[in-house]
Amino acid sequence: MFSKTLIAALLASTAVATPIVACTPPTYQLRTFPTGAGSIYRGLSITPCDNGLLCVYKNETGKYTANAPIEFTFSKGIVNIQAEQNEILYIEALGVKHAVSGTNGTEGTANGWMYIPPGASKDTTLGSLTFEGRKFYACDGPNPNISTIAAIPTDQTTTGKCFEQIQLIGQEVTA
Repeated sequence: MFSKTLIAALLASTAVATPIVACTPPTYQLRTFPTGAGSIYRGLSITPCDNGLLCVYKNETGKYTANAPIEFTFSKGIVNIQAEQNEILYIEALGVKHAVSGTNGTEGTANGWMYIPPGASKDTTLGSLTFEGRKFYACDGPNPNISTIAAIPTDQTTTGKCFEQIQLIGQEVTA
């Protein structure tokens, strides 16, 4: 049997709160990953375009460039872009776009992203960013040196402009 004094001392020692360091979500880089063999879309940087779309850029020789990829955090179905002021990813028509939260109709299609971490199942060695009911494609961009990212409903087929199905991967940024 414990004495009342010992129990009181234990209770008193646990009553003092110690500050808990805020847990910040991990930061990821947004990259492409192919769904088929022989693809050029292996680990390429996805960057924001001027027109609000997401793009993968080629240089003059036709090779894709090593632009810094979008960095993002993920929280409760929302993808928050790090470098941009309060920007999020959202689906508009068939495109994956970025904009300030609450503008350009982002409310309806910004929530619904899912991040599947590496090792979540036997077939996931990379972190994958998905959106329910959509599959992602690389498409012809505004010029021959740019591919844009499209989000096609899973029950639709693509046109000639969207030529290769890809995955969006999140590669964790480590210090």
